[in-house]
Amino acid sequence: MRNLELLSEVSHASSLALWFKLLPYFSIAILSAPLVSHSQGVLHDEREIHLTEVRQLTFGGENAEAYWSPDGSELVFQSTRTPYECDQIFSMPISDPAALTLVSTGQGRTTCGYFTADNERIIFSSTHADSLQCPVPPDRSQGYVWPLYESFQIYSAKPDGSDLVPLTDTNSYDAEATVCSTDGSIVFTSTRDGDLELYRMDADGSNHRIGIRQAGHVEEPIWSPDESRLAGIGLDHPWRGFLVMKDLTDDLPPRRVELTHFTHIDSITWSPDGAYIAGIFRGPQPKEGKTGIFTIPADGGEHQILLHVGAIRPHPGGGLRGIPTRYSSGSASRRWLPKRMAGLCWSPDSNHLAFSSDMDEDGAFYVYSLPREGGSPLALGATRSDWPQQVMWRWVTK
Repeated sequence: MRNLELLSEVSHASSLALWFKLLPYFSIAILSAPLVSHSQGVLHDEREIHLTEVRQLTFGGENAEAYWSPDGSELVFQSTRTPYECDQIFSMPISDPAALTLVSTGQGRTTCGYFTADNERIIFSSTHADSLQCPVPPDRSQGYVWPLYESFQIYSAKPDGSDLVPLTDTNSYDAEATVCSTDGSIVFTSTRDGDLELYRMDADGSNHRIGIRQAGHVEEPIWSPDESRLAGIGLDHPWRGFLVMKDLTDDLPPRRVELTHFTHIDSITWSPDGAYIAGIFRGPQPKEGKTGIFTIPADGGEHQILLHVGAIRPHPGGGLRGIPTRYSSGSASRRWLPKRMAGLCWSPDSNHLAFSSDMDEDGAFYVYSLPREGGSPLALGATRSDWPQQVMWRWVTK
């Protein structure tokens, strides 16, 4: 019998799961507890009775953007660690996390490591051709920003760091590359035409062409399940977001899909059957602000709002209905706070969406299931958490 599961996991060898029934033939797993580090990299919170064998894989330094190799035996990630002053690309065998291999040159700054579909090479971006030193970091006095260094170029190397091959050579930001598992082509972000746009090239760096180009900023590219189409999130005004969709089998310009009254869109995801795109939206602020989930047919048509919840106004000091501090912002001012949604994902049969949200009256996060046609979301009581959960589905055979 094939059942559907929701889960979060940290390795192919050791899945981390909190199991309970969702619907008939559905079950769920999440990973959302604060964990304490002990010896041998094992993490455990004494209050947690469901999760076991959680392992910490890195110790020290700043480590981020880890991605699996296709065969599940390795991770590629970026790290700032001694003796390097800024991010470099490393590969790590899951069987021996301490056995790191430097993939990048150890010079300049790098980002966005990604395995090719055949497991033979790693794609990443680096500034080392422009300067062997780390580039000047951006001003983050007003908050986090990501620098668009024009010296970022895309490279390919074997997992041991040998046979380094440049794939781009422009005076523009070229980074954020991902690989198509069908033909090995690479989609990436570039400023070569004056704005952040999506481009595509063959696996060897040849045949550069537009993936999605649209007036305004375009980000978060996602492949359709058959990898014949791309979709992205566009922004051409501070208070208006839209979708951009491109059929890669023709030379027609991308299709722009206006989503009326959505000021922000994120977490777009293509249904496994390729028929729909779902995403999370936010509306105007303050008290009229709504957060919710929408779907739109991939071949055209009007979008449908499956769920929307309004902003709330906590009691002074951050308390909400007698529950203290959860919404505290450090002052007693009463503020309109939009509810949050995260972890949006489709079930493999494309009939349900799952997500994490704090829309419940108690202010905590729960995992919810929602039919594709809309309706009342089903909250899974055992998933209560102080933090958003990341959730995913998979088929299992029993």
